Amino acid sequence: MRLRNGLLDGHCIKIDRLGSFRVGIKSKSVAVVKDFSAQKNILSAHVIFHPVYTISNKKYIDPLLDGCKYQEMKGYAKPVKKGGTATPAA
Repeated sequence: MRLRNGLLDGHCIKIDRLGSFRVGIKSKSVAVVKDFSAQKNILSAHVIFHPVYTISNKKYIDPLLDGCKYQEMKGYAKPVKKGGTATPAA
């Protein structure tokens, strides 16, 4: 609830090792600043998320994925193209 309240109060909310959240808006443009009205010109609001990245060995690393291991999937078959779209192989 604190995240929501902070965003509604116009704050940028930072969460350690995750990132920051802030509110963005979509609005209609006006030719002259004095013609702008929040009620008439703001169309919608949305949340903007910026993840935290650290630089390790000249690469950007997402702290949430630090230590993530990858391996080849067993039994994987390449998708087969049929009619212009790829479908998983049986």
